[in-house]
Amino acid sequence: MIEQLRDWQNFYLLIGTASATLVGLMFIAISLGGTRRPTADEWSTIQLAYSAFLSPTYIHFVYALVTAVVVFVPTLNETVFGVLLVLAGLGSIGYILRQLPFVRERFRVGSLDRSDLAWYSLMPCISYVLYLDAGIGLLRAAAGAQSRGHALDALATASVLLIVTGVRNAWDLVVFQMMRALQEDREERE
Repeated sequence: MIEQLRDWQNFYLLIGTASATLVGLMFIAISLGGTRRPTADEWSTIQLAYSAFLSPTYIHFVYALVTAVVVFVPTLNETVFGVLLVLAGLGSIGYILRQLPFVRERFRVGSLDRSDLAWYSLMPCISYVLYLDAGIGLLRAAAGAQSRGHALDALATASVLLIVTGVRNAWDLVVFQMMRALQEDREERE
């Protein structure tokens, strides 16, 4: 384990526990929320919505969990960890950018407001840029740079931001599903 990560042990233990709990709660929320079968016309939009909103929210928790686990690998060195973080950052930024046209379209038609646009696109991108920054910092430390403290701070900030973003977005999804179910109930009664 990178020697400076020993000081972060309690932090990552807390992050890992919280993210593991939230992953489990996402499973429960998803299974309870999908009570109505979509029509054939709705199916493609629902698949895009799951890819743009539900899957990334779940993945934010998984990233925080995996990060918390990986920092405790006893044979971990700066080079391997730096490469993993760079790859995770680049891949995740690419995924968020790939979903951006659908998210922007939802904003344009009024399905999302500005805060949703920020929380589903901007905040995750900031988190994954911090992953990228932490990875580059660790690679620089492996190449002989004086300190890796900034990289570890960036990684910690990214982990917290992913959990906060995930919690906010999960709450938004649950409220959206509840409001949709209430509206459908009301329409059936009328």
